[in-house]
Amino acid sequence: LMQNWRYVEKCVEKCNLNPTNVHSTADYERIHHWQIEKCAPFFRQSILISRFQDPSLIALFDRHLKNLSGRVQAQQLFQAGAISRVYNQTRSVLQRLDCASAVEASDVHFDFFTQKLLPQLQKRMTSVFGQ
Repeated sequence: LMQNWRYVEKCVEKCNLNPTNVHSTADYERIHHWQIEKCAPFFRQSILISRFQDPSLIALFDRHLKNLSGRVQAQQLFQAGAISRVYNQTRSVLQRLDCASAVEASDVHFDFFTQKLLPQLQKRMTSVFGQ
């Protein structure tokens, strides 16, 4: 949040200023009257989104974002997820596999799976489902 905070403050300050240099190609008919009269901070829609509610954010909002229609602060409340209600009675069995190098580790894992684990799983499936 605070890594480029001074830069964010400068950008928001610049949004409230009137332009000092106008290009020759500017179309003055498209400029709103309230922008010329320095009322742009009141008519602009400002949205400030953050995961945390920080005092510096509130100060920035109070100091520079002066929306005429008010402001809203919303905070999302997180409830405990579904994973906390899961009760799993499955037993975990850890096996140590010895391999000489990292290059042959994938081959050792595959051989262990095909020669030891897969036959056990197939045997259990046939006893449960009778296939």
